[in-house]
Parts: sequence; C-alpha cells; structure tokens
Amino acid sequence: MFWGGNCSCIKNTIMQFNDAMNRAFYIALAVILLVAHNGSCETGTDNNALLFYIVSDQNVAGGHFVDTPDFPKLGYISLKPELTITHLERVTEIVKHTDAVLVDKNGKRTVAPMDQPALNIQFSPEDVTKFGELTKQNYGKQMFVMIGNVPLLAATIDSPILSKSFDLSIPEHSRLKTIEDKLKKLVH
Repeated sequence: MFWGGNCSCIKNTIMQFNDAMNRAFYIALAVILLVAHNGSCETGTDNNALLFYIVSDQNVAGGHFVDTPDFPKLGYISLKPELTITHLERVTEIVKHTDAVLVDKNGKRTVAPMDQPALNIQFSPEDVTKFGELTKQNYGKQMFVMIGNVPLLAATIDSPILSKSFDLSIPEHSRLKTIEDKLKKLVH
C-alpha cells in the first residue's frame, strides 16, 4: 500500500522530468542550428549575395514587412529574393556628379552641382539578362536590394534595366567602405 498512495506524485515527477528534458533538447537543437548558421537568424538569404526583392503593398505569403529607419513602412517582400547574384565582374568606387536644386525662402530655385560618393557595380553577362528580365516584368514596382542582411536601396523600376552595371549612391563615406568590402567579396 505504500506505493499506492504516491503513484500520482511519482507519475507527475516523471512527466515534469520528461518535459524538462524535451525543453533542454529543443534549446540545444536551436543553439546548434544558430552556430551552424554563424549566428544568423535569417532564413532564405545568403550573406554573401546581392539580393533583389520586389516590394508589394499586400501581404506576401511567407514574407515579411520591411520597416526600418532607412526604409520606413516600405512594404512586404517575399522570404526568397526574386534574384540572387553571387558573382560580380567588378565593384569600383566612383564620384557621381549630379545637380541639386536649392530653393531659398523666397522660392527662388538655384541649380548647384553636387558630388556624391557611389559604387559602380558590374554584373556578369548571365546576370545582366536575369536582371533585365526582372526589371522588365516588374515595371512600375518598387525593388528592394540587400547585400546579405544589409539593406542597400529601394527604388521604383521606371524602365527595364539592360545595362551591365549600375551605380549605387551612398552618402555616408564610412558606410560606403563597408558595403564596398562586402560587394568586393562577390568579385571572382
């Protein structure tokens, strides 16, 4: 009769032990997966790739909403990019010469030349075709570009882009060097 009265207590203790062991197993599994992915919680992205996403106003199944300080309330992007580029022909630091329109307090407009640091990014011939097709199919939509998990730009596609290179303006010189280093890892 000694065991009869305590069976439920022992059963509860065993169940609690099993629950604790299951939790420990799943925590250990999560740690192993994080270490295997170099601490990145991103899924569906390549940290050594140039990623192109098409932005939508509507929720994208399996995707997420982009809302960052640099890209506030941008919109929804899919989990998987529409185009992934893992090889670039060349990345070159350049200075873009543009004109800025300045407006004084009386409404008078003045055009002033402005130099802005930028990177010229050259695609491989195969990626020129893929990028051209992507921009042709998504005319009028916004494109969001990242290098790994670092957002680079969001722009509206106003025509198919068929050139072998494009310029990426980056006003902050310290950020330009960081992005340039990441992009140069794609040059083979």
